[in-house]
Amino acid sequence: MNPTEMALVHAAAESKKLVSAAMFQRMKDKLMGFDGKYRGRHGTYYWKTGMSYDSNFCGTNTMIVHFANNVQLTWNTNSIANEIGVVKDVIIAAYENAWTY
Repeated sequence: MNPTEMALVHAAAESKKLVSAAMFQRMKDKLMGFDGKYRGRHGTYYWKTGMSYDSNFCGTNTMIVHFANNVQLTWNTNSIANEIGVVKDVIIAAYENAWTY
């Protein structure tokens, strides 16, 4: 999936177009289709990550994080390695810092 398609699927899930709200929450809580959860300053955040690479460690890296207020933030890059930190931590910090007044 390209980033736009991924965002559309996740937005449809959050909008109850694919499964009920109760089922989607259960999927998050039981990590059915999600890789982890994090208790943040503004609720529990759930994420899904994916990557594809070859024997030279060249490829793609993706992650989407669902936040408590129906906000999703996605990371899509054509590089596995980066020098800015752990992707999940960078996304969560960006979200939480956006609340700073």
